[in-house]
Amino acid sequence: MKNMLLLSCALIMSLQAQAGNYVVGVEALEYYPLYEGKGSSYKGYARELLDEFAKAKGHTLSYKAVPVKRLFGEYLAGNVDLKYPDNAKWASDLKKGYKVSYSDSTVEYIDGVMTSPGNASLSTSDFKTIGTLRGFTPWVYMDGISSGSIKLSESDNMKSLIAMAESGRIQGAYFNVVVSKYYMENTLKKPNVLVFNKDLPHSRDHFSLSSIKYPKVISEFNDFLKEHSALVEKLKDKYQVRLP
Repeated sequence: MKNMLLLSCALIMSLQAQAGNYVVGVEALEYYPLYEGKGSSYKGYARELLDEFAKAKGHTLSYKAVPVKRLFGEYLAGNVDLKYPDNAKWASDLKKGYKVSYSDSTVEYIDGVMTSPGNASLSTSDFKTIGTLRGFTPWVYMDGISSGSIKLSESDNMKSLIAMAESGRIQGAYFNVVVSKYYMENTLKKPNVLVFNKDLPHSRDHFSLSSIKYPKVISEFNDFLKEHSALVEKLKDKYQVRLP
């Protein structure tokens, strides 16, 4: 009995030693249903997924929402422990010299050009103006932007970005297809105000959780994604974040 008690205590102490308190740096951005961050408030698919991971592994996570352009600086300065979302391709020049651990995919995404129905037939060579959310980079159009053949406009929120495309101030808005669909249907109540043209250049990739300081946490998160794959799929359905 005594040995069993000692074993139980040792197991509890071991679990407690492995548990940690971590600050997740997230984007201060309305990007629902994938995520929405403001101050210490964070919600959406990402929040529930990360909370479920923390619960399964005994960790405590807090969320710090930072403007997109500033988030990498906060991350590289060590002011946050984990970053979401992240991708090995993003800001690779800034991350030189840092050993960053990336998780497996949490969800796939498509970023592409949303146009008014009247501009749906435009070809790549027709575009002279596009817009995106401030801090985001429309990589597949950067050659045109860099050469000056395409003028880029930035917006602080989706409402103004969509309004610019709807009014014709820009020919198309480059942003996340799932997020734009949800926003137009549920917030604006105008589901067809912009349409996605899949024939135009677009980016298809995935989001990851990353860490510089805690590679073991990333390893644990990968284990969680595999061990709880059914839960992950259920959350994708709940938040309607599957690709069209």
